[in-house]
Amino acid sequence: MSDEIDILTEEAVRACLSKGSPVRRVICLETVDSTNTYAKRLAQSGAESGTLVIANQQTAGRGRRGHSFVSPPGTGLYMTLILRPTADMELFQIITVAAAVAVCLTLEALTEARPLIKWVNDICLRCGDTGEERKVCGILSEAVTDTGTGSVGSVVVGLGINLTTRNFGGLEGIAGSVFPEAGTKSVGRPPIAAGIAERLMDFAGRLGDPDLISAYRKRSLLLGREITYSQDGETRRARALDVDAQGGLVVENENGQTLTLRSGEVCQVRPLKS
Repeated sequence: MSDEIDILTEEAVRACLSKGSPVRRVICLETVDSTNTYAKRLAQSGAESGTLVIANQQTAGRGRRGHSFVSPPGTGLYMTLILRPTADMELFQIITVAAAVAVCLTLEALTEARPLIKWVNDICLRCGDTGEERKVCGILSEAVTDTGTGSVGSVVVGLGINLTTRNFGGLEGIAGSVFPEAGTKSVGRPPIAAGIAERLMDFAGRLGDPDLISAYRKRSLLLGREITYSQDGETRRARALDVDAQGGLVVENENGQTLTLRSGEVCQVRPLKS
């Protein structure tokens, strides 16, 4: 991939947006602490829905539960989209589901990758040589409180995607890249950013659409497999059965009880025992 097609500028991203795009504003930064932190400040200052923040590098990239996200310059796509959804905030988790599907659909359209979703905020790819799943994308959705009313006025959806990253800060056995080898056919960051942002804006306008959950289920890494998940400080084992209409993970625990997870984190995935 030539450096010219991978330059992150407002003009380059806008050139990849469709006519009449719902993406209203594009801000490209060379370096930022965190695109989510930057976007939250904009949202509190009244930035409109469809404002897209992209950085070439993050110095303090953030993931869920206080985890950091390694964000070296030039090798990944680090972006945050500001949304002001009109749907009930009970559908907040669906926004992360929508982001995961938007990432998958964009990568499928522009690359040879076939991504899978690990509930609820990680996108993985299977390694060709071992079949192991490696995390290539993390999603962090955060509600932004209106300083005047104290109510939730907007949501920022942050995405960090490893495209050509090789150094994962000690997470080499867990993390991977969309384009793992030098010389692999790849595309620049502007069309990927534009594709994800437009798809997410589209989904944000129809969070209750059953087609969204259907697309999510189709790309789930977990369904039909045994998992270990952590919740409320405890680790449990279960079998993943389904994803419900609100984005919850339906599981069967070791006692044969069916539960729906709305919080927590899946920390291990195993094939079902025959």
